[in-house]
Amino acid sequence: MQIQNGMIKVTETTKQLAAGSQGLTAGMKAFLDKHPELATDVEFMTLIGTSDAITKGLVQFDQEVQPLKAGAEQLASGLTQAAAGSKQVSNGLSQLVVGQTAATAGIDKLQAGANQVANGNASVASSWSKLNNGVSSLQSGLSQISTGNSTVATGWETMTLGVTTLDNGAKQLQSGSKELSTGLAGGADEIAQIQVTDANIAMFSNPVGLSGETVNGLNYYRDSTAPYILSLALFVGILILSFVIDFKKPVVTPGSAYSWYASKLMNLSIFAIAQGLLVSLFSLFFLQLQVDSVVTFVLFSVFTSLTFMAIVFFLVVVGGNVGRFVALTFLVLQLSTTGSNLPIPMLPENLQSLSKFLPLTYSNAGFKSIISLGDTSFLLANVFVLFMFLVGFALLTLVAFLFFYKRGHAQVAVVV
Repeated sequence: MQIQNGMIKVTETTKQLAAGSQGLTAGMKAFLDKHPELATDVEFMTLIGTSDAITKGLVQFDQEVQPLKAGAEQLASGLTQAAAGSKQVSNGLSQLVVGQTAATAGIDKLQAGANQVANGNASVASSWSKLNNGVSSLQSGLSQISTGNSTVATGWETMTLGVTTLDNGAKQLQSGSKELSTGLAGGADEIAQIQVTDANIAMFSNPVGLSGETVNGLNYYRDSTAPYILSLALFVGILILSFVIDFKKPVVTPGSAYSWYASKLMNLSIFAIAQGLLVSLFSLFFLQLQVDSVVTFVLFSVFTSLTFMAIVFFLVVVGGNVGRFVALTFLVLQLSTTGSNLPIPMLPENLQSLSKFLPLTYSNAGFKSIISLGDTSFLLANVFVLFMFLVGFALLTLVAFLFFYKRGHAQVAVVV
């Protein structure tokens, strides 16, 4: 409202100023008409032009103020409407607060009712659980009663059957006693008629004659211990060789881990083959060991020597002197668990299970099959297991060489 009133006053004032300016300008022009000599006066003419310009500016200002006056009137009207709407909003907010208060009270009541319902549900659940436990206990008791009745019935039947059997046994015992008495009496009469001679005495002292047959017999005790001694000699020979020949250090700087491994494996294989040939030929020609097949015996000796070489090769390359000690301990462990002193079936069950994972078990069995059994299929089975030992430890040794070669190059790179 103040803006509207102010615009009205501005409009009225502008009109008054414009009217006064126009009157001033008209008066000055009339004065010029009466005094034409003033037309040459620059200051007077400038004053007339300035007054005329002010008059025109006030007229134009009045025209431009009119839209502002209309806008002020619209603004005043809008503010009046806004005030009315604000009042309505205030009344609505008051009603909303009242409704919200009532809703809060209703929610509190609803929460209280929900709590009561939850407590009721918990009580029902607890009662239902107790009822379920009671039913389960009742069912368990009924099952126990049923089981007891079945047990009583079974026991009664067993007792009845036992009494019947006892009665039958008593009758058979009585009948047997009579037969025994009659037989003893008859036997006493027959023995009384027998004449005592050396033949009769020999027959009564040794009534049963036994006959035996030797299967896979051995002429000498050395033949029975040969498998154990041969396996021990081949393993110990490779172990002693590790003290003479360096299993790990290369003669020259290797170009790759594979060439390093191949050169060491080739050199040791030559010694292992030579050892197998030497041990087998010494056993055949100097100890006069009897075997089923000389060629098979020599080949198996060489193969066993190569297998033991692969095992010791891995242990020495990885552990050095510690690996040699482990190899010696590994050998001692096998002396009494691989059928050397006692057959494996006579060992405790835990040692029987352990013997399945020891290479001397299969080397001993292989030599036995060649020396005394002559069982080719049994020999091939043991050769297959030893071959698995050979391949497995050879691959492990290759992995060790790859590791050492890579670590050596890494150390050289750090130094450089």
